[in-house]
Amino acid sequence: MRRSAGFTLIELLVVIAIIAILAAILFPVFARARENARKSTCQSNLKQLGMAAMQYAQDYDEIYPAVYRRMPDLYWWGDMLQPYIKNYQVLVCPSGSWSTPNERPPSLPNPLVCSYALPNIRKNDAGADITPLPGASMAQVSDPAGTIMLCDSSRSEIFTPEATYNFTIAGPNGVTDLGTGSYVRVALRHMDGFNCAFADGHVKWLRQSTPGMWTTLAGD
Repeated sequence: MRRSAGFTLIELLVVIAIIAILAAILFPVFARARENARKSTCQSNLKQLGMAAMQYAQDYDEIYPAVYRRMPDLYWWGDMLQPYIKNYQVLVCPSGSWSTPNERPPSLPNPLVCSYALPNIRKNDAGADITPLPGASMAQVSDPAGTIMLCDSSRSEIFTPEATYNFTIAGPNGVTDLGTGSYVRVALRHMDGFNCAFADGHVKWLRQSTPGMWTTLAGD
């Protein structure tokens, strides 16, 4: 008797089991590759924004952009950098973003969709860091290569009025600093870490930061 050329049920189940095992092994690899691509896109965005901020500073007497200004309408730092990047999409990380439905001029996108924050490249006023303050000058930043200028965030700015904050980051949208009660809005979007642009223009991925990376003024 000739045997049928078809698969038996057991053979079919074995094939399905092998495919399931291979899928279980490969899917995390594909997911990591996808996130690496998003991380690279985010780093490219921050590189462009960091260079734009440095160009802005060169045009404004070496003063970094402030978080926002009223002229008389509300302009966020992302608006002030537009003459140098001419693209609001650069403000959006492919792994996440937030919207700010604030008062904005009719000519600008409303709400502003963004993924990054300007932490504290601006002057401190005896720790009072609630209202918009002028940007810090390049001369005031004692360590540009070690000072974070832009980073993945869940808000438009990160409040860091003192250099003594404990910036141990452990959450997708930041954590509450138990020592001061201040909310740290760093977003860990990329493999339990975040991308940031430093004050000298270079970009780096970090798993966590240290207090010195958020110091703005020389001598802080």
